[in-house]
Amino acid sequence: MGLNALDIYKLLPKTNCGKCGCPTCLAFAMKLTTKKASIEDCPDISPQAKASLLEATTPPIKLVTLGSGREARSIGHETVLFRHEKTFFNPTLIAVEIGDDLDMQEIKKLVNKIETYKFERVGEELRIEMIALSSKRGKKERFVETVKEIRKISSKPLLLIVKETEILEAALEVSPQNTLIYSRDNKDFAVLAELSKKFASPLVISGKSLSDLAERSKRFKEMGIDNLVLEVPEGSLKSNLADLTQIRRLAIKENFRPLGFPAILFINDQDSFKAGIKASLGILKYASILVLPDLKYWQFLSLLVVRQNIYTDPQKPLQVEPGLYGIGEPKTGSPLIVTTNFSLTYFTVSGEIEAGGMPAHMLIVEAEGMSVLTAWAAGKFTPAQIAAAVKKYKPEEKLGHKKIIIPGYVAVLSGDLEEELPDWEIMVGPNEAADIPAYFKKIWNPVK
Repeated sequence: MGLNALDIYKLLPKTNCGKCGCPTCLAFAMKLTTKKASIEDCPDISPQAKASLLEATTPPIKLVTLGSGREARSIGHETVLFRHEKTFFNPTLIAVEIGDDLDMQEIKKLVNKIETYKFERVGEELRIEMIALSSKRGKKERFVETVKEIRKISSKPLLLIVKETEILEAALEVSPQNTLIYSRDNKDFAVLAELSKKFASPLVISGKSLSDLAERSKRFKEMGIDNLVLEVPEGSLKSNLADLTQIRRLAIKENFRPLGFPAILFINDQDSFKAGIKASLGILKYASILVLPDLKYWQFLSLLVVRQNIYTDPQKPLQVEPGLYGIGEPKTGSPLIVTTNFSLTYFTVSGEIEAGGMPAHMLIVEAEGMSVLTAWAAGKFTPAQIAAAVKKYKPEEKLGHKKIIIPGYVAVLSGDLEEELPDWEIMVGPNEAADIPAYFKKIWNPVK
């Protein structure tokens, strides 16, 4: 929001009519600044004032949608430079580039790998969301055939990369779902604008510098095209960092509309480790799309984890529902271990239990998504709260015993917990989750 309440009030009709649901125009202006009202709620605002307010309240970075249906993804629409200020909303899309010069069977194999590649971390499924198809042969028939074959396997958003714009129209005919288009020549502005309009396709534009990019985005805007993605000029790690930061800063801090679009970064490094570093930087510093030259599982695993860490709300820790969970196939006599509802804690502990081969129950206590030590320090993981969870979920009915293991880091709770649960045996577990399997084997005596 570029205007404060008084700035907005000056543009309102000042009739205090109440039609918007607010008693005064000033009250309405204050609601607008907190996004609790819409400009559309004022029926008497002048067209000029409405246009000014819409311009001022539009997010500084354009929202662009790629693909359709369940595979549709949004990029852009960010409002802050740093995630602690608010949060980042639309995660960086990661794409694998495939050339149409490969054997068709190899292309299908790659697409199938991309389609099936996924893994779960702290309760979230992490995947590759996008495919980039590059015209290496320069043959329209081959490129269109490849698009068709990809579409038979995958409905993920596509980025079509060509040199000759005449190839694009034929390809878009068979892949019209908000397909992102990019002509490496980037010279046929009128043709590209027409294709973008005809197929509602977002368009990647490039330039030798940021000023060149800004001029080109202005030119497309004049042609009625503002569904744009900006290619970061090719360069070193340092120059990529500088350009990505400048694009975001100018858009958000200076409200510089010509650069107010999502950014795409092509990773061309042949060295896999350097490519991984540059791609990680792209995720950390504002790239909305990353395009990598090949599919290396170890590389994507690390990138997807980095992305997950950055695109979570720092003010809302990942949580699991409190309750009693069976890990493996616990039976009567299996151990009971208690911890907080911080997702990373849950999945780390449950993973170690599974790896150890001894099934167990986990009692998850509501702690507002905090880790064990943080929750204990904040008074959110106390003997009273653990006892309340035991009484609520009645684990003894499944266990056949009354033994409970608390984390080693909060061994100090054991005495008070014995008072809260006088019929239970309180056991102190290891500090680290990695030591749980050995602890079970050494300490736990199954109840017959």
